[in-house]
Amino acid sequence: MALVAELLDPYDFLNDRVTVAYSDDDGVWQHLSDALKPFWPLRGMQWKTKPGQQQLLPDVNVRFVPALDSSLQFAPSPLNTYLKPSANVMLVASEDTEAYKKTIKDRIANWLHPLQDKQQEWLIVHITLGTRNLGQQISNKLKRTVYDRIRSDFQNVFTVKRDRICQLRLRDETFKSTEQFEEFLNRLKDCIVVSFEQCVYFHEDEIKRSHDQRMSPHWNFCHFFLLKEGLAFTYERIGMLSDALVKYEELEAMFLSGSATKSMAFGGTDPGDDFAALLDTKRKPYRALIYENAVSGGIKEFDFRQYLFSRRAKLWAASGKYLPLAKAAIEFLQRFSKDLAAHEEFSSNNPFRCCWIYTAVIEVAQACEKVTEKMKNVPAELSECIAHLYLTARRKLDALGALYNLLPCRPSYDATSATSAHPSDDVVAAAQPASTFEPTYGPLQGALQSAELFDRLYIEVSNKAMNHFGPSGTRQRTLANLKIDIAALHFARGRYSQAEGELKSAAVPDGWFVLWHLTRRMLAECQRLLDRHYEYVNSCLALAAPTHELRTTERAFYFDELLRVSRLAAEPIGTVNSETSPAIGQLLQCTITEMPSQPVPLGAKLEFKVTIHSTFPKDLSVDELRLSLVGYGRSREDQPPAYLESSAGTVFSSLRGVVLPTGPSTWSFERQADVVGDFVPDDLLVAVGKCALRLSLRATPPAARLSVCASQPTMAVRVRTPECLLLGATQAIGLEIETRSDTIAADSARLLLGTDGESSHKLFDFAPGTRVALAVRHPDGRTTDTSCLASGDELQLPGAFGADTSLSLMLELRTPFSPALHNALHAGYVQLSYTKETREAFSHRTPFVLRLSLPFDAVSHTTAVQHRLLTQVTLQSLLGSATLELRSFGLVCPQLPAASVTDVTRCQLPLSLPPTPKASLLFLQASSPKFPASAMFSVEADYCVRPSPGTPDLFHRRPP
Repeated sequence: MALVAELLDPYDFLNDRVTVAYSDDDGVWQHLSDALKPFWPLRGMQWKTKPGQQQLLPDVNVRFVPALDSSLQFAPSPLNTYLKPSANVMLVASEDTEAYKKTIKDRIANWLHPLQDKQQEWLIVHITLGTRNLGQQISNKLKRTVYDRIRSDFQNVFTVKRDRICQLRLRDETFKSTEQFEEFLNRLKDCIVVSFEQCVYFHEDEIKRSHDQRMSPHWNFCHFFLLKEGLAFTYERIGMLSDALVKYEELEAMFLSGSATKSMAFGGTDPGDDFAALLDTKRKPYRALIYENAVSGGIKEFDFRQYLFSRRAKLWAASGKYLPLAKAAIEFLQRFSKDLAAHEEFSSNNPFRCCWIYTAVIEVAQACEKVTEKMKNVPAELSECIAHLYLTARRKLDALGALYNLLPCRPSYDATSATSAHPSDDVVAAAQPASTFEPTYGPLQGALQSAELFDRLYIEVSNKAMNHFGPSGTRQRTLANLKIDIAALHFARGRYSQAEGELKSAAVPDGWFVLWHLTRRMLAECQRLLDRHYEYVNSCLALAAPTHELRTTERAFYFDELLRVSRLAAEPIGTVNSETSPAIGQLLQCTITEMPSQPVPLGAKLEFKVTIHSTFPKDLSVDELRLSLVGYGRSREDQPPAYLESSAGTVFSSLRGVVLPTGPSTWSFERQADVVGDFVPDDLLVAVGKCALRLSLRATPPAARLSVCASQPTMAVRVRTPECLLLGATQAIGLEIETRSDTIAADSARLLLGTDGESSHKLFDFAPGTRVALAVRHPDGRTTDTSCLASGDELQLPGAFGADTSLSLMLELRTPFSPALHNALHAGYVQLSYTKETREAFSHRTPFVLRLSLPFDAVSHTTAVQHRLLTQVTLQSLLGSATLELRSFGLVCPQLPAASVTDVTRCQLPLSLPPTPKASLLFLQASSPKFPASAMFSVEADYCVRPSPGTPDLFHRRPP
């Protein structure tokens, strides 16, 4: 058993460096150790392979061990040759020649002879401490020193001539040279290289000898393994990790070929074996067990294969190659898991096997993950491997949760079934009793004893798998499944809000309908239980959409749910847009079949015909069906045409209380054009209860376009006047207004009665508050009498008037009684200002001309009587109701004296002339030799008009 203890390799945790044994009877090692620190590791070393090729060794770390250390006390054997130190160093610090002669020389010889027998490398280092004074320096030059005697006595001990003795001056302030250390290190390097070559050559020869005997009946794989692992250890200590790894791979290939399994029991029955040791070479005394197997059958296959992998993993980790480590771990676990399942005691539903696989993948995954935390850019392949390891751990938690009745059975999420049960606060019991196996791994042991801890571990491992799958950009279906699994756990525990959050973040790849269907149904159930109506409507729409994988009964159920929630919700649900809910586009398709192709004037009637194809499983009763247009054009000249969001929502007439049948149906929408611009279809709104479905009709380029242009006024205004207006009389003119295709907005029309040209007389001057009669004839032939308000020369038309409406007014006016205006022409206008229902403002101006005349008519007749002329003037009043009074009159001729004309009427003045009777005036003109051949006579009269009682008289005088 002594050899077994030596094979334990108690310092293999420092297997990354060579061993140098030192003897320090003078106690100077600490001083030397401090002085050598700047020179580690050793660089630039070369070794010669058996074929004679020189190869550069990597940087070598050195571990100094006291010569009497227990790790160096072993019996020589081919199986522990690798334990020999690479060099042996004797430290001598005495400068006393007498002491050298008496004791030191013999001590060195006794130390050196065993090394010579074992063919081990050695060095003798003479060390001086402190600064030498002048006398010491002179004395050393005059006589032989201890150092000189050592060189003389031991330099040529071995047949191989190589300088093995050097001197180091430490703590000497006068001596700062590094050459002495370089000399020491070069000699140490030589020792290490020679020792390494000897060890490699020895192991190769022994391995070859054992391999050649493998067909012998007494050949043992474990013995061969220990030999070859010794060579791997030798490579590892010198830093040749790749060469060491090759040896383990060769050993694994030989083992899997069946060379060793015949002589090994499978194992896995020791306490704690359910805790994997893929990265722990110290879990058991593996090398001692392997040696025992070489002698009497000690190690089992279960332990051997784990140890073999752990050695390889250690080399990968030391090289920083975690991607090969992760890949090899996945491959090893897949193969070893199958081998475990092949044994009845480790069947697939056995908790031991699940615990072992879980701890194995967790150990490797956490080791790789810890390294990635220090990386700026983690390779995607490494992330995927870590994710795969965590995924395997999660799957084993699924199995363990079922075995220990900690993972609830998933509900069916089939809301269409009346028997679909909702999970209670208690965990759904499994079909079999819970396992009583107690895991060794602490975190797993606690998780399997508490539902809360199990849930926490389950979610943690799932999230770690998802986090590492994310950067790799692959396995999207696996990511979605992990999300769904977490959601199912939350759902089963009654944590519906957390379940909803996980399901919303589950990105199901296109084409995976079963996964999508499961996610949607579970999400819908969570939203229903949480009374989140808007989200539930979205889910119902998705599950009612026409998909060949969905059953008709299921589509009909979610359609009914959609109607139920929309009509019974206490608060408005809102509008579901097709941009955020693509299912609307699957359930409704809308095509505009008829639309005005030419520009339409503002205010004109618009009509659209729309074909709506419904794929709802049943006819849909709609509260409102509404079509909207949106502006389309250039917001700036340098930009292409686009949708003008500022003009969105030009709504056309809605249809209310209609039934949208399944399949295609045609609908007509009418609206008056009330905005100028170019418009394209925007959306179709289907309102049901407290919810509305909005189907976007936008396309690039737009499928149809409507142009609305500014309208032209068609209003007509006519002024009806008499042939003339009598001066001083009250008369009326008529106004007729025809709207034709125009409209007049409420209380927007004003009439202005004005005067044009040089006319200075204001014909219309209404007192404030005057009401003027107004007759309105409607398009259907009805006539309505009303009045409008007048003030000054303005009138305000009341109310609003539609197209094809006629308005009639009679405006009374009284002209001033001025004879100077006789036969004068008065130019005026009527200006109508109004606003259409389209909010366009217009102004219409209609001119008219009035001729003014005196209020009476005069007719004259002249007869010669006895050399005189008798003139009869007949006057007739033209006034309709007023009375004309003549106060004086006479016949005047500018060419004759006034006394030559005599009034012979003999009537009493003043003379009143009613409207109808005539009055005759007679004038006698005396003959005279000076009477001109031609003369102009005129009647000169003073008159006044009395229009009505209470009105002042107006007196005017002019010769007619």
